[in-house]
Amino acid sequence: GQTAACRAGILRLGHAGNIIDLRQAEAWHPKPPPSSVPGKEAWQSLYAIALSSPRLGVLTEWPGLKICAKAGAFAGLSAAELIPVLASLVGRGPGLTPAGDDFIAGLAAALHWSAQASALARHIPGWALRTTDVSRWLLLDSNSGQIAEPVCDLGAALYGQVDQLPLAADAVMKLGHLSGLAMILGMSPEGVHVIFRM
Repeated sequence: GQTAACRAGILRLGHAGNIIDLRQAEAWHPKPPPSSVPGKEAWQSLYAIALSSPRLGVLTEWPGLKICAKAGAFAGLSAAELIPVLASLVGRGPGLTPAGDDFIAGLAAALHWSAQASALARHIPGWALRTTDVSRWLLLDSNSGQIAEPVCDLGAALYGQVDQLPLAADAVMKLGHLSGLAMILGMSPEGVHVIFRM
């Protein structure tokens, strides 16, 4: 609820006058993965990493989030069937960015990298209105591949630099308490979905 203002590269927060100097900050622009076709083995490895996380149970115990750990549940779904399933995840689960939203963000980024962003593009703006302020921007940005740098690095590993996969996955798993895990699970079903549709 505090006011914020930015002028000439100086960000001022609240009435106390907290200041952040942005003038020397470098703008970061995510690079697209080297290919739009994922490697099947890379996707399967990523999914196995997510399933081995000790925090998986914490995520799937939340009502309605169990489906996040079932990649096969998404493989045969048409777009018309997939949308209501994803809509039910919006705003659900723990975290500043609820885990359901993190899952959708991972999926949206993977769809973007697979040149299939249009599958969710018209739904995400409406979903973004039903969640937290932070999560709203996560959903909107992920639809165009604008997602955290570690997730972009993981995308590069999935789509070409497979030797980097374990390190990149580990960095994503460290995002938030469950955010990284949920994003990886969101990316994983899309890998299965794309592979079996080809």
